[in-house]
Amino acid sequence: MRKEKIPDQPPFPVNVRQASLTTIKSERFGLYGNSSDWDAVLPKGDGFIYRPEDGQHYLVSTYHHLHCLRSFRTYLRMAMVTKEDYNYTSPEVGHVHHCLIYFRQMVLCNSDVTLEPASHRQMTPDGKVVDTVTGIGITHRCMDWEQVWNYMEDNFEMYKDTYEP
Repeated sequence: MRKEKIPDQPPFPVNVRQASLTTIKSERFGLYGNSSDWDAVLPKGDGFIYRPEDGQHYLVSTYHHLHCLRSFRTYLRMAMVTKEDYNYTSPEVGHVHHCLIYFRQMVLCNSDVTLEPASHRQMTPDGKVVDTVTGIGITHRCMDWEQVWNYMEDNFEMYKDTYEP
């Protein structure tokens, strides 16, 4: 990673509190989870905020991540439902390609250095038993996503007339 001057860009308008998240085993947002839950991961405005200071809309990175995750789930489910090679359109392939590149960079940028112990033994396809990590029950430091969501919703309501119909 190169050390370079970070370009001037507007900060998120709210000082977001820290929070924590202890991971759980849940099917709710898994591959077979309810689609209505996945459809509701973006706040009003689809993750964009409006800044009256410069008259611009900005996509908040967290919601870009969630948009990409929801898309991966959709594309993977399409492929699994057909039980054969799914013939993705060029825009779908381009979107998956973009999201993979974006995710890799965002995971690196937002390095979570929480230590996750090996807590599970699993057999590999070649019959070897290895220690593995599930990440379940581990507490991570986060930003208060509920505070961010509330700001997003309020911002949309205040500036909804600036959004395209």
